Amino acid sequence: MANALTLLNHAKVALMRRLVFYKSRLARLLALLSLQLEICTAASLQF
Repeated sequence: MANALTLLNHAKVALMRRLVFYKSRLARLLALLSLQLEICTAASLQF
């Protein structure tokens, strides 16, 4: 559980950094999709 939460925190930090640098909507969408993928990965690691 702690590992999954740590992964999510790192994903959030990475997403915020990406949003600072990427201004276009497409880049934001890709960043959000990558965050979704990281969340799914973290969730699957729990089980």
